[in-house]
Amino acid sequence: MSGLLDSHMHLDIVHHVHPERIQWLKEKRCAVISWAFSPHEGGAAELKRYLKFQADTIQSISDSGLPCRFLAGIHPRNIPGDLKPAQCGDFLQPFLKHPLCLGIGEIGLETGDARETDFFIAQLELARALDRGLRTGVHTPRKNKIEVTKQILSMLEDFQELKGRLVVDHCTPDTIGDVLERGWTAGVTLSPVKSSLADLLMIVRTRLDCIGRIMCNTDSGADFHEDLAEAAASETFAPAVRDALFGGSAADFFGWRPAYA
Repeated sequence: MSGLLDSHMHLDIVHHVHPERIQWLKEKRCAVISWAFSPHEGGAAELKRYLKFQADTIQSISDSGLPCRFLAGIHPRNIPGDLKPAQCGDFLQPFLKHPLCLGIGEIGLETGDARETDFFIAQLELARALDRGLRTGVHTPRKNKIEVTKQILSMLEDFQELKGRLVVDHCTPDTIGDVLERGWTAGVTLSPVKSSLADLLMIVRTRLDCIGRIMCNTDSGADFHEDLAEAAASETFAPAVRDALFGGSAADFFGWRPAYA
């Protein structure tokens, strides 16, 4: 990798709240994969409006010279009350066909209640039916992380064919072992409220054999985090490990090698 790749950001929100960060990302040679999360509450019409806004914003930023792509999905905190799980496919298909869309995300569980699990399964079924070139990004929550991650992994047992094209994100030293041992790709979010550099060091020391299935990100949105760029600029990791964590693993997983200016 000739630059960095933040494998999970909400770039549309960054562009809206912190427009100066687009130039910062260009200067850092940091490409971005933006996952869907609407900051607005509402029904299906509002969520569809947001997903169009996301796609249009990422297209505009890409046209401005920052390498970026996106995932389109129904976040567990964005599930509209007037949408049924069976409607997920028709609802998301227009956005999944966008030339800059790499797949489905951000999906997953927040509390693990019945409605969340129904929508999670519906979107996993959609991922299974889609072209194998598309990828899936799965959210794990801050609260009850170990318990809900185990619930997610249990549900993923019925979707083994998604291995190699599904990443379980926001992993911590407490959860990444289960994710990797079951054969899934893992994301680690570097920020003051998620995982620290010390956490990442602990993960690398114990899971060096799985480094090709570990990718880092910041989950930046309304709050912007520089942790990934700072970690990549440190001399903490051997060059090959650094390249994998901060770009290479994500580029291999998503099948996208950013063209940096």
